[in-house]
Amino acid sequence: MPIMSWNSTLATGIASIDAQHQQLVVYVNDLYDAMTQKKGREVTGKILTQLVDYTVKHFAHEEQWFAKAGYPDTQAHVKEHVDLTNQVKAFGAAFASGKATVDSELMNFLRSWLMNHIMKSDKKYVASLKAAGAS
Repeated sequence: MPIMSWNSTLATGIASIDAQHQQLVVYVNDLYDAMTQKKGREVTGKILTQLVDYTVKHFAHEEQWFAKAGYPDTQAHVKEHVDLTNQVKAFGAAFASGKATVDSELMNFLRSWLMNHIMKSDKKYVASLKAAGAS
């Protein structure tokens, strides 16, 4: 059973961003499955790396649109991206060194962060990005 599901309340109406958000949900669910099914550090680590790499790619995509649109709240939004990226990279390093494990606390954090970020922060940029041609 997944820890989170994609649904219409998470949709921004911008196809490329919604597709990326859906992929992030898949990675979070894959990581959760690896944890609950005790698939081992190698499998879990691979999924964690994919999640981190894809998150960085997704944030860069959003930030390119911010620049194109002249999005007025870019600085605050990018700070959220940087903060999460730093947290997840630090966790990834701790995991790789054996000092951390993927647990329910991490999974709840990732689910909550992703849902709140999309529904609160990301929804704010939709009008600006659509005005700049995002669809």
